Amino acid sequence: MNDGMYGISQMVNESTGNFGQVWLNVAFVICAFFALIIRPEGICSRVRFRCGCGVFAISLLIPGFTWLLAGNMKGESAAEGLFFYSSVLSSLLYPLAFFLAVTSMVLPGGATPAKGD
Repeated sequence: MNDGMYGISQMVNESTGNFGQVWLNVAFVICAFFALIIRPEGICSRVRFRCGCGVFAISLLIPGFTWLLAGNMKGESAAEGLFFYSSVLSSLLYPLAFFLAVTSMVLPGGATPAKGD
């Protein structure tokens, strides 16, 4: 049975079976809340931290928007291309979010924040 929906259903199984990424997302959210609630003074660059959280949110929203757009597309090859590029974009945005969040907690030059600040 080689109909057009086989490729899309195969992509669905591949995208929902990626539990490693799910655990990375959970770890990112827990660590971000931990940094905000327990040690907010450890965040040296609040703008960078907010950007990291925003990029993380975008990386989570991309697959959902892909499903919405793919439902309206006519043609299997266009949907496959959309799934591929959204997967690549989401996979690139997650490390960027992690990098921004981690580097927001490190002062340049290895200095530590003053206790009075």
